[in-house]
Amino acid sequence: MGWSRQTAVGVALVFVGLLGCTKVKDHSNKNEHLLSGTLWFQTSGENRALQLQAFNLAKRILDEDLKDRKKKGKRAVVVDVDETVLDNSRYQAWVIKTGKSYPQGWAKWARKKTAAAIPGSLEFLNYADKNKVDVFYITNRKQNICAPTIENLKKRGFPNVSDKTVLCRTNESGKTARRDAVRKDHRIVVMLGDNLSDFSYLFDKKSVWDRRKSVEELTAKWGTEFVVLPNPMYGDWEAAIVEHNYGRPNPELMRMRYDALTVAHLSDRGKKNNQQKQKKAAPPKKEEKTPEKEAADASPMLPQGKQTAAL
Repeated sequence: MGWSRQTAVGVALVFVGLLGCTKVKDHSNKNEHLLSGTLWFQTSGENRALQLQAFNLAKRILDEDLKDRKKKGKRAVVVDVDETVLDNSRYQAWVIKTGKSYPQGWAKWARKKTAAAIPGSLEFLNYADKNKVDVFYITNRKQNICAPTIENLKKRGFPNVSDKTVLCRTNESGKTARRDAVRKDHRIVVMLGDNLSDFSYLFDKKSVWDRRKSVEELTAKWGTEFVVLPNPMYGDWEAAIVEHNYGRPNPELMRMRYDALTVAHLSDRGKKNNQQKQKKAAPPKKEEKTPEKEAADASPMLPQGKQTAAL
């Protein structure tokens, strides 16, 4: 028997009313923003392809250097550890499912020494070692978990692993001093990492805009000296969005993430919001040069040329 329109509307209203009176369990999780990135890292063929591609490129860079007999100095390859040669995505999954936050459980995970090798990493680093190239592991794992990190690397078959070559974090998270220590006795042929700070101090605790600007300034080094691996789970890219301050309340952190999105112009309101955001994020415009200004710039009393940042 068919229902009349009035009856159907009445039933619908009763159903909505019942829903309003029903207590629905809140499944919100402050780490849900990590879900897609972690799933991608663990399940996608694209991630595996990019990882293999990165180490294939690193091998090509090393081979070119090995062919050049004119280059002097003891060669070295420098790698980050987490998400560069060791896969910690299972820890990330634990964080998501339990609602915990880093560093909760991190030391316990590290001491389990069960992190798997990133695809392609073992083959490349053992190839480097076979060709008498020293391997150094510069990691921001702290000293209290340095020993189990060394054991984990050895367990997976990585070469040249010792307390002399695995350089864990001491007082500061920046890696410049540790890279410089390697450079004292070696010529670094290639560096690999999943975070821009694995390559240069220019990226240490910088804003989203400054990080992107420095990437452009170092254009010639990507794929020739620096090789980046994918990591959509965490990193300074995400810390920059929340201004390197995770101490804010979770709703505020989520708002900052949403505000960082550039939205398609499908409405006048969205277009206006994007224009305001771009105006706020854009760097100051360069001053237009007049003939008088150009003459002043050419004065010998002013510095000439653009300085290149030291790495």
